[in-house]
Amino acid sequence: LLLAMPRPDEAVVEIAGYGFPSTHSAGALALAFAFSYLAAKFSPNALRPFLIGASLLFAFLIGASRVELGVHTWVQVCGGFALAGAWFLLFLKLVRK
Repeated sequence: LLLAMPRPDEAVVEIAGYGFPSTHSAGALALAFAFSYLAAKFSPNALRPFLIGASLLFAFLIGASRVELGVHTWVQVCGGFALAGAWFLLFLKLVRK
């Protein structure tokens, strides 16, 4: 309840519960980070920027869709992105030991 933020009042779809952080955004960015990591390790050099950019664009569009549907604010989406970023930094720390 310490981080509980209400959802926006005007939404295209009705969802109960609190909206912080956006777990859809967190999951999308976590998936994009995982794909980017794999692309950076195993894809040809010429394809890497395209694959990494496409995966990050995918995550951004998921976050934007949450705001457009009115089920989250940008603050809630950025909270989800921060959660995924923390997860990825922990992953990198564990992988590089």
